[in-house]
Amino acid sequence: MQTKVLLNASIDASVMDDIDKLSKKLHLNRSQMVNNLLIASLSDAKLLENLGLFRLLDAVRRFDNASNNLNFYTKLVFER
Repeated sequence: MQTKVLLNASIDASVMDDIDKLSKKLHLNRSQMVNNLLIASLSDAKLLENLGLFRLLDAVRRFDNASNNLNFYTKLVFER
């Protein structure tokens, strides 16, 4: 059995409502349901990382940030 770690997180009330509804349907308590969802999401994230999509998304994010900065400076210089 693995050691459990206490996790505190803030989420939207509507998300918690959805988690509670699903946990009741599956006869799980809230903690078990959240744990299962985190495990499934982590598995998906690892798959995306192994496929190289994290690097791609990071590059897109950096490009978007750079282009927003460029647009700001372009407007500052040329649109006086």
